[in-house]
Amino acid sequence: MGKIHNLEQDGSNRNLKVDQKTSLQYQEVLKHLHDFRENQGWSDFHNLKDLALSLNLEASEVLEIFQWQAEDASLTDDKRIHLEEELADVLTYTFFYV
Repeated sequence: MGKIHNLEQDGSNRNLKVDQKTSLQYQEVLKHLHDFRENQGWSDFHNLKDLALSLNLEASEVLEIFQWQAEDASLTDDKRIHLEEELADVLTYTFFYV
């Protein structure tokens, strides 16, 4: 699997640069997410309290993947896919705060 983030090997983002194109892509993603929410009729349910609860629940699902695993255990392919899906859910709820 290739690099799926913009972090340096030490975990920092010191070299992350957000240019005009990246900013436009971010705005486009937000628009697609908000349009999707509107089309699903979910806007009434997306208040700050419910978004916070949902974000917490999805973050807990991320933790569940690592529960009872050794600290240095590698993820299986299935668990890595599951992790990516749960992180996408966390990110989506985070975007809905904007």
